Amino acid sequence: YAIWLPVLAVASLITCVVVTEENATAAFYLGHTRAWELLAGSLLAVNVFPALRDQHTREFVALAGTLMVAFSVLFFSELTIFPGLAALLPVLGTVMIIHSGTGGETTVGRCLSTRPLVFVGLISFSLYLWHWPVVVFAQYYSVVALTPALIILVLCASFFLAVVSWRYVEMPFRKKRIAAERRQMFRVSAALTFGLVAIGAIGIYGQGVPGGYRPSAGTQFEDDNPEWLRWQECEKRSLRLGAGSRPCVIGSEGEVPSFILWGDSHATALASAVDDSAALSSIAGEIVAASGCPPISRVVREGRRYCDEFNADVLEYLKVHDEIKTVIMAARWAYIVNGHYDQRKESHALRLIDLLAAEPDSTDNAIVLETGLRRTVEQLQDLGKDVVLVGPVPEIGYDVPAVTFVALKTKRDIDALISPTVSEYEARNRDITAIFEVLENDMAVSSILYPSEYLCNSGRCRVAMGNVPLYRDDNHLSTSGSKYLSPMFDKVFGQEAPSKASVEPDKAESVAEFQGAAIL
Repeated sequence: YAIWLPVLAVASLITCVVVTEENATAAFYLGHTRAWELLAGSLLAVNVFPALRDQHTREFVALAGTLMVAFSVLFFSELTIFPGLAALLPVLGTVMIIHSGTGGETTVGRCLSTRPLVFVGLISFSLYLWHWPVVVFAQYYSVVALTPALIILVLCASFFLAVVSWRYVEMPFRKKRIAAERRQMFRVSAALTFGLVAIGAIGIYGQGVPGGYRPSAGTQFEDDNPEWLRWQECEKRSLRLGAGSRPCVIGSEGEVPSFILWGDSHATALASAVDDSAALSSIAGEIVAASGCPPISRVVREGRRYCDEFNADVLEYLKVHDEIKTVIMAARWAYIVNGHYDQRKESHALRLIDLLAAEPDSTDNAIVLETGLRRTVEQLQDLGKDVVLVGPVPEIGYDVPAVTFVALKTKRDIDALISPTVSEYEARNRDITAIFEVLENDMAVSSILYPSEYLCNSGRCRVAMGNVPLYRDDNHLSTSGSKYLSPMFDKVFGQEAPSKASVEPDKAESVAEFQGAAIL
């Protein structure tokens, strides 16, 4: 034991650290990457570590271990790379607390030996099993962050279920009041396993329980929407532009393309709006888009070097197609500038890299973006193209179709639940708005279109129209949401654009009209 257990533990820890760097989710769930944590307990069980005889040493080790565990609880967050080396802190702290009691009592040990804490230890496994489904269902219901009152309710419900489970399930099996013989135990285990597998299979092949959430059920979710599939296929064609592939036509069929829609997945999400508006004016264009690739010359997101080749292919394509007079540029500008999915910054930072900068690591995203956009607009204008910039689409931060389903089931207003306020939108997009204004003044950009003028009213930015989500996830417009913005592009194609959305969102009759027109 003294030889191979430590070797296995160290090997597992090294594997954990390496895998965490590549795929933290896999490292968290795979057995061999977490085995070292269980082996740490095994090392204690077989007395690999010598007992601590000195009282002061025991007290110090116990206190240090407690502080390590407490630090992990208080300061680890979603930004902590876990498990990896970070997992060493709570595991090592726990080992130190347990080991400090091998040679005698400690103050920490006496505190942990009080009856309430001992009882928590007795029900800890049941509590571990029950707390997560309770938390998940509470979060599904709440949608937004749990309130203090709901957190207390969740804790109470978890403890109640844990006590009941421990008393009437765990203890009878432990004391062999149920399935006392081994053969009976196997039979009961097999029956329970079969039952759980059957329930899971029914859920998978039946697409959940009756009345449960499923794509396109009740919320007009659009995974199978023909238009969205069409634009996704266009993304694939866009990536083959350098190999001679022609972009997808957008707008009126049979006309010579006179514009191009260029950008990342947010440009793809806007394709239906551009398509409708251009078709209304009997104008044709093309779409070139690649997910994660903002339309900026020689600027890429860290880890997305292929975007530079894609953008270079687009510019080369525009050089030889004089018939294309207008370039519409759209992207998820807020994420690109701020580097995080939302204002909570609960994600790893995105970093922009200017491939032409002498010191690419020394500048922030806003500076890189402005430099890159200036370069790109200048290149396009040198080619004789008019440039139209599409401003940021409001980001929601919550999966809109799923929340719509919950809101409908619980008879709550989805906009009241998750729609961002106008002030939040403006704060999130302050830098990109400033950059666009500079480009408009200094470089005579033809037009800047702001989706917020259509989506944001009455102090909030709308996320659904009646029961129809305007988003397909937490930031991309759905086909319905895209079509809702179609009037925004009318002035680009020579029509008089309305000052606000052509369908008034606050009228019940218009909601029905919108659902029929936008979805079909």
